[in-house]
Amino acid sequence: MTNAISIVRPLVSGIARPMAGFETVTRVFILAGQSNMIGRADFDCGQGLPDGVMQFGMDGTLTAATIPLDHHDAITGDMGLDVQFAIDFKAAFPNEQLVFLPAAKGATGFSSGDWIVGGTLYADLVSRANALFIANPSFRLGGILWHQGEADTGYAAFKDDLDAIIDGLRGDISAANDTTPFVLGELVPDFINASTGNGALNDAIADTPNRHFHTAVASSQVPSPLDDLGDDLHFDAASLRVLGSRYFEALSVAAAHKPTVPEAVSDLAALAGNEQIGLSWTAPANGGLAVTDYVIERSLDWADWTEIADGVSASTGFTDTGLVNGTTYFYRLAAVNEVGASPYSDAVSAVPEAGAASVLTTAFAATTDDGVSHLFEDVDVGVGGTVIVAGASRNSTTDKGLSGIMIGGQAATLFERGEYLGNYLRFGYVTGVPAGLVDIELQHESWQMRAGVHVWVLKNADPAAALAALASSATASVDATAEGVVLGAGISINPASQSMEWSGIDTRLGWTNYGDNFGSGAGDRAFAADSSGHSVSFTSDGNFMQIALLSVPKA
Repeated sequence: MTNAISIVRPLVSGIARPMAGFETVTRVFILAGQSNMIGRADFDCGQGLPDGVMQFGMDGTLTAATIPLDHHDAITGDMGLDVQFAIDFKAAFPNEQLVFLPAAKGATGFSSGDWIVGGTLYADLVSRANALFIANPSFRLGGILWHQGEADTGYAAFKDDLDAIIDGLRGDISAANDTTPFVLGELVPDFINASTGNGALNDAIADTPNRHFHTAVASSQVPSPLDDLGDDLHFDAASLRVLGSRYFEALSVAAAHKPTVPEAVSDLAALAGNEQIGLSWTAPANGGLAVTDYVIERSLDWADWTEIADGVSASTGFTDTGLVNGTTYFYRLAAVNEVGASPYSDAVSAVPEAGAASVLTTAFAATTDDGVSHLFEDVDVGVGGTVIVAGASRNSTTDKGLSGIMIGGQAATLFERGEYLGNYLRFGYVTGVPAGLVDIELQHESWQMRAGVHVWVLKNADPAAALAALASSATASVDATAEGVVLGAGISINPASQSMEWSGIDTRLGWTNYGDNFGSGAGDRAFAADSSGHSVSFTSDGNFMQIALLSVPKA
């Protein structure tokens, strides 16, 4: 490239020593990356750097800034985006001193090892920055300006290394912290569009604010696309001017891009039971930080609210017990993260009542996948609350299955496990399960080749007082209680009729083949009066039949 002009300002001698006469705020901006941060376009002879702008050069001295800045491989006569950035900065902050720390080098990247955390250029930048701030403790780090990516086309770890350098520089530079603005620039539009690999690099850059707070992106495409030198790689002079302004504008965006309190819960629901009310909700948008707790409040008049002492939990369900039947209770809640609490949800109400246990919703899911765990995603549990699962699994040996059941991310309370020649049945329950779709996971002590879940959602039920009965046959008996329910699940292998009909309870789901002729079915019944030793059986012409019953009293 032919360079027609070079603007060089006088040097100020002294190695990283304090600058005399700087009573005003001095802000340092680090410029790093590869050639587009340096600039490869001839200086356009337009407005130059404002008077008084300084740079901390490669020789460790503070000098008047030059065009181009003293990057690792700056070319005399070229200009960078820093020119317009400095013009905009001084126009906005005329009483502040501006210092650049140039650190870019062409054709470098993460794949070459130069910019990975601990790499040569990374280490040099950290060392120089810390020397500057140690010598000038009143200096403030205004931000880190980064433009890089062209050298890393096809590099699979680009996004991970980009994330690492943001965290690394904020941690290793003494004047930096987690809130230091970090502005990244998009690549030349013609470069982005040249290949899917190039586009993927730019996507990783553009997505950075979704992964890191206090970051922003200077676009090369919006509101208007920028031009290159005809090489589909380097910005031309006019585009460097625009890009410099976009970097400056992005500074305030990065400064404001910080975590917030969560949004308000929008779907709080209340389900009444006997002397209790079950609350369920969906986790709201968390403001960028994980929700760590929900503050739940109760009221009798929608005016005076009392916080419920439920401990600290991110669970999206809670059962309020010890209530007075026939009384209206109001509830609201707020989600909490490290920043603070969200606005309160809209209030909901319910009236606890004595009543018979009943089945509100049922569901079924099965798989032929092998594994030591089986995950069934998005199982519909309706209004939620008390959810009981009967898990079934198969292994050709007597290795143990169904060692655990997870419902909506919560470990279920388990009943006795039934085992017959490598086939397993087991009930488990969780209360306070949120409404809607939840994941259910069966966990095993060893590999299982088939698995399925029968799901019941109960109202006014007390699963903690439930009784289980198991048998390695098609018949079992259990004590049914007045206004309670009995649930049943059965396994039958390779029935010629492909059927399962229940007696003693009502068929909820006939025999269903998981695959390889392993299948199960389920039934349930509500009881108006006690029925001691109530017999339940199913009819199926399969092999290795097995039954599990659960008698659940009313709450």
